[in-house]
Amino acid sequence: MRAVAFRALPLLLLAFAAPSMAATNVSVPTDLVPSLRYEVRGVIVPACTFAQGARDQSIVGLANPADDTVRAVRIDLPFTVQCNSPVRVAMVSNNGGLKHVGPGTSDPAFAGLVPYNAVVNLPNGGAALSCSSQAMAVEQAACSGRTSEPVAAGRGHIAVSVPAQDRLLLAGRYQDQVTLTLTPLLGGENGS
Repeated sequence: MRAVAFRALPLLLLAFAAPSMAATNVSVPTDLVPSLRYEVRGVIVPACTFAQGARDQSIVGLANPADDTVRAVRIDLPFTVQCNSPVRVAMVSNNGGLKHVGPGTSDPAFAGLVPYNAVVNLPNGGAALSCSSQAMAVEQAACSGRTSEPVAAGRGHIAVSVPAQDRLLLAGRYQDQVTLTLTPLLGGENGS
């Protein structure tokens, strides 16, 4: 019998000890509220990417066949773009116009450099920037501006227009390299 009474005693002690231990370890918070609110934020880094088809574009019909003077022509330089913010738009011309490649002449009747105008058209509609080739010359700080809205994604182009001139063209090639740069604007930037 002693063995039976001895086994019942520890169970009886645990039953009396458990309620007093639980009551001392549990505390009720005093700052309970009926609802919770969390602010969740995500950060999207401004970005802008380009793609272009052919790098080399030819202006067909630059010379007026009747008198070899500069004829008015236009060519579009296409690209695709994807931007998630407003951008700073800048264009630079290596030569400040279509420059004759090869031997030139000092005769002022001939055009060694043919000026043009360039207009950047972006997917969100409208012209983002309009510049003369002289204003885009490397010696200048580039022709630049900015958009007020994000550019979005899609096709754009640089419309290059050469106005008619009474100057004669030299035989050979006329060329220029135009660099278009779109730089995402961070929040709070102003000016171009």
